[in-house]
Amino acid sequence: MEKVVKIGKLKEQESDFQYWKKKTPQERLAALEVLRQQYMQFRKDVHPRLQRVYSVISCRSLDYKRKKIEKAVRSESEQELKKVLDFRHKEDFGPDEYDLIKEALFGTWHSQHEDLVNMIYLENLMDDRFVEPIVAIALNKEVYRRYDDELESTLRKCVHALKAINSEKSNQALEKLEKLGNDNIRTVMEMYRKNGI
Repeated sequence: MEKVVKIGKLKEQESDFQYWKKKTPQERLAALEVLRQQYMQFRKDVHPRLQRVYSVISCRSLDYKRKKIEKAVRSESEQELKKVLDFRHKEDFGPDEYDLIKEALFGTWHSQHEDLVNMIYLENLMDDRFVEPIVAIALNKEVYRRYDDELESTLRKCVHALKAINSEKSNQALEKLEKLGNDNIRTVMEMYRKNGI
């Protein structure tokens, strides 16, 4: 690496962003590695390894994803369902899989209801088929939300999912849930009202 000194006015100085934008990805990674090594020397309590292992997976066909979720639901295998949820991609689930997702939502053979509801909310899977099972999850803590604590994260996600579906049916379900007088439902609904949603 060649050392270069430039003299200029402070206001004419190039931004860090512009500087790194001009560098190749290899140069940026090399600089990051230098920083990482310096950090490792500075912090004796940090071990020189990645905290988690990440792997890049290729996107598979919708048919493959359908077969995976169908296998999980038909065999009532929580392990298979976890695999489907762990490797989901936004574009992977389409209307053809919605009946299987609905069946999984109603399923009492697993404890992945929070992740399923969260997927509907985060991936904007807007379909009225999900309203009834989401309401069932919200209303039946003993069956579907056994692990909810006082903050009731699964219940809150049910409200978010119904809000994301945003249909006449889901809005009626939200009104029904709001009439329960639950503080967590009220908090989420107030957040939406405050933000004009």
